Amino acid sequence: MSGFLSKTSLAILLSSTMIFAGCGSDSGGTSGGTSGGTNINTIPAAIDSTNAEAIGKAAGEAIQIADATNDLPSAIVTSSTGLTEIDTIFIDAANAALNASTSLPTGVDATTSTCSSGTASISMTGTTGPVDLTMTYNNCVMLANPAITVSGTFEIHYDNIGDIYAGFTFTYTNFTVINSLTSLTTTMNMTVVCSDYLTCTTSSDFTGTDGITHRVSNFSITGDATFGFDGTATFSHGTYGSVDIDATGITYGACGAYPDGGTVAFSSTNGSSGTVIFNANCTVSGTWNNGTASGSF
Repeated sequence: MSGFLSKTSLAILLSSTMIFAGCGSDSGGTSGGTSGGTNINTIPAAIDSTNAEAIGKAAGEAIQIADATNDLPSAIVTSSTGLTEIDTIFIDAANAALNASTSLPTGVDATTSTCSSGTASISMTGTTGPVDLTMTYNNCVMLANPAITVSGTFEIHYDNIGDIYAGFTFTYTNFTVINSLTSLTTTMNMTVVCSDYLTCTTSSDFTGTDGITHRVSNFSITGDATFGFDGTATFSHGTYGSVDIDATGITYGACGAYPDGGTVAFSSTNGSSGTVIFNANCTVSGTWNNGTASGSF
């Protein structure tokens, strides 16, 4: 039963997902959306004096969450290193699973091909049609990037494993990414839903410093924590609703989960908008405008 997945077919499938996953739109409804079972407020935010600072500060945290996907073992990246690692982990481990059994609830050890320390394992349900693969990491220092340590569960559900044009879903559950170079730790609950290998929507839910669960989706972020992140995303504040954000020069290091530099502009489809400036002393300032009134904080 070996060879049920070819390196070419799955590489095409996953690399296409990685390239296009950040290009879709969040599929949440007008009253909320879910990712990993979490209900999120996706109503367009009505930005005003009562919420502009809260939205801006939480949006600053969201940039770090979005960037953390670049550190994941099968993240939304386009580098050849990431693709090679995906080939090694999922092709070889899945075929090893098939050679051993049609169902492996206890998992196959994938540590030697994945981690320099810590552990990784894979389990699989099904071999044709709908197939589920589950990767479990425990303090796994990634061979492909020794600065990254991951823990948590990553799942892939294939609607039809034999058809690369069929739908599939990636799910990260309580997935922790530790970057030793930036000293940042991020815990993610992220879902990538693809109706085919070209059309995907991506969202990541996180609990902010404010204790509220937020969502960042549709993100395109470049840069690093030291020299600054730039990019765009959709941010859904768990209380106040959804805005589009545009980050410039966002840095981290001195203020925990909040940025210690840079700006985030945010706007709602109802015409209200705001801008937050993150300062090195861990304070923020900014402005807001809803079309009939404006102010600063």
